[in-house]
Amino acid sequence: MQSDINSLADIKGKTVVVDAVNTAYAFQLYEMLRQKGLNKGDYEIKMAGATGFRLDAMIKDKGNVAGMMNPPFLDAWRKGRPQGHGHGGGGVGPYQGTSAFVLRDWGKANADTVVKYIQAYIEAGAGVSIRRTRPRSSRSWSSG
Repeated sequence: MQSDINSLADIKGKTVVVDAVNTAYAFQLYEMLRQKGLNKGDYEIKMAGATGFRLDAMIKDKGNVAGMMNPPFLDAWRKGRPQGHGHGGGGVGPYQGTSAFVLRDWGKANADTVVKYIQAYIEAGAGVSIRRTRPRSSRSWSSG
């Protein structure tokens, strides 16, 4: 959130950025705002595209007061901002924003490749806030 927004309720009458109006990230934001008493129409919605574009839109235009972001973009947003301006504190629970999928049989047959992929993804910085432990999903593949 921008520094002049102290709570989700402060978004009333302002603009939020989403990737597209009908995606999981957008629906998560709408629900967080609904839980704070704001319904569609109480705020403007601006489509900005993928997370990097949402970050860019918020940096370039302070009129874009909030948007959903995942690491490493969220970490870039938080850098240099007051504590608390980077987390909306919504009540929607954990959300897996970035996912990769394989068929179970392929995952079992290629567990080493899957683990290496996940490790490379994390090392590339896309999972900077993910605990650096063996991924839970890879345990199920190797447990037979």
